[in-house]
This record gives sequence, C-alpha cells and structure tokens, in this order.
Amino acid sequence: MIGGLTQNLSRQSRSAGVPDLDSPLNIYNTNFFVSQHLYDFGKTAGKLENRQQYLAAGQKELDKSIAEVVCKVKEAYFEMLKKIRLAGVAKESLGTYDKHLEQAKALFNAGLRPKIDVTKSLVDRAKSKLKLIKAKFAVRTDKVDLENIIGGPPVEGTYVLAKIPSLPPMPSDIDPLVQEALQHRAEIASLKDQIKAAEAQLMVANSAYWPSVSASGGYGWASTEFPLKDYWMAGVSLKWEIFSGFRTRGEEKETEATLAKLKANLRKMELEVNREVLKAFIGVNESSETIKTVKTAIREAEENMELAEGRYRAGVGNAIEFTDAEMALTVAKNDLVEATYEYLQDLARLEYAVGGWKNRYQASVAD
Repeated sequence: MIGGLTQNLSRQSRSAGVPDLDSPLNIYNTNFFVSQHLYDFGKTAGKLENRQQYLAAGQKELDKSIAEVVCKVKEAYFEMLKKIRLAGVAKESLGTYDKHLEQAKALFNAGLRPKIDVTKSLVDRAKSKLKLIKAKFAVRTDKVDLENIIGGPPVEGTYVLAKIPSLPPMPSDIDPLVQEALQHRAEIASLKDQIKAAEAQLMVANSAYWPSVSASGGYGWASTEFPLKDYWMAGVSLKWEIFSGFRTRGEEKETEATLAKLKANLRKMELEVNREVLKAFIGVNESSETIKTVKTAIREAEENMELAEGRYRAGVGNAIEFTDAEMALTVAKNDLVEATYEYLQDLARLEYAVGGWKNRYQASVAD
C-alpha cells in the first residue's frame, strides 16, 4: 500500500525560493494504492516449495550428524568397557602368577623343585604385572577419547560406566533391515528432499514462459485548490517477457541436469546404504560366532589349567607347562572380552546403518 501527498509546481517565488500557492497550476494530490499478485503459473509456489524442501533436507542432515555422534559415543563407550574388562583379566592373571610364585617358593624350600622354577615364576609375574600396567593406561586413554566425543565428563568427579549384564539378541533377517534403512537413513531422506526442491525449481524455470497477472487499485484526493476532490482507480495488469535471450531455456536445462544428478546420487546412496547394512550384519554374525567358539576354548583352557596345576603340585609337571596353560587361559579370556564388545560395537554400527539410532538395539544396563 502506498500513500502520499504530491504537489506539482510550475514556478517558484524568486525572492524566497518557496512555491507560489496562489498559482492555478499547483496540483495537490494524496492517494492510497494497493497491488495484489494474482497468478504466475507456479513461479511463487515453486519458490516456496523449493525453500521448504531445502529446509527439510537441512533438517535431515542434522539427523545424520546426530546419528553419527550417537554411533561414535556407543563405540567409544563399549571400547572403554572392553579395556576395563581386559584390565580385569590382566589382574586375574597376575593373581594366578602370585599364587604360583608362592607355590614355587614353598616347593623349592621343601627341596621338591629347583631354583629355576622360582626364577621363572618371578619373570612370569613381572611380565604379567607389566601387562596390567599397560591395560590400566589403556583404560585412561579410552576414557579421554570417550569424554572428548561427548564433550567432557558426564558428571563432576569420578564416575563408573554402567555394565552390560547380558548381550542383546542378534537380528535374524537382513531383508527387513535393508528396507528400513532405505526408508529411514537421513542421507537418503535428505536427497529425496533435494530432488523435490529441484523439481520445484524446475517448475519455477518453466513458469518464466508464461505471464504473471496482478490486480491493483487505489483511492485518492486531488485538486488545484482546497478542498480536494476524491477519485478512485482499479485495473488488472499482465506482465509477459517475450524474449529473454534464451536465459529461461538455460535455467531450465541447468535445473534438469541438477535433478538428474540428484537422482543418480540417490541411487548411488541406496546402494551404499545396502552395502553398509550387509557389512554390519555380517560383522554382528561374525562376532556372535566368535563368542560361541571362544567360550568353548575357555572351558578347555580352564580344564587344561586345572590339570597343569595338579601336575605341578604333584611334582609331575613343570613350570613351563604351567606357564603355557596359564597363558592359554588368559588369551582365551582376552579373546572373549574382545569378541563380546566387538559384538556390541557391531550392533551399534548396524543400528546406525539402518537409521534406527533411537535405541533400536539398546541393551539394558545396570550400575
């Protein structure tokens, strides 16, 4: 809406430089003018749709960033739990070597074992203690990594990570996961929104071939003297650009090329997501099978350890046999820890791959 007061003057007073109000050529005019856009064959609607779809695509990119952070936090969380458990295994191993050293000393003092058994037990204990030291420093390193990802310590002072009392179940079928990933992955949703935005932009480009229609109207007062006389005016205007130097066709081709590129990127992204889901699913299956195999190895290593301890106490076995049995048991326990938390990390990666970062495979936790 436009309003104003205008005064057309033919001449001015030469002495003061001000208008001559008594001149019959002076015209006083004030009016209010309104203009309303009516139709432009989709140009305005296309621009609005284009911006809305780009906004939606930006929101999907935010969802993608959140999903990546969630996955990284879970991976770091399980990595720290793994290092804590490995430190526990190293501590158990050191305790076993402490007992073996005491036993070797007692047997040596009784004249049943040579001095070399005591010496070897001291060496084995020192190596085990070194492993425990390294394991503790690994925990501290992973704690720094976890706090860096989450933006600092979760609470002030010391804290303890919640343990995982039981492993969550493994998905049994891959096809539903792939379909869910194609529907919920933020990258795919973002590309679909960008495609809609490009289609809206193409509509804007096509609308340049057609005119735009507007309506206008106004009411005012004008006269050469007061009081002013009122008047009104109304009309419809049509604006049509006949030739734009092929600019419209160029914009149309550019938008069509962008649309084709986005569709190709969408297909490529769908294939990439499918690959990620399959890879993560295979990783979960591998970790699950590894856990089963390692549990069997632990049972056999524990039985072998009991036999080695009994043989050593009976004077039939030797220190090397005991050390080998203890090392085999420690390796098996470490393998179980590695496989267990690798399974949890693979589940986190599968959760990210299918786009279900809102606690799809979240395990129940306890302090």
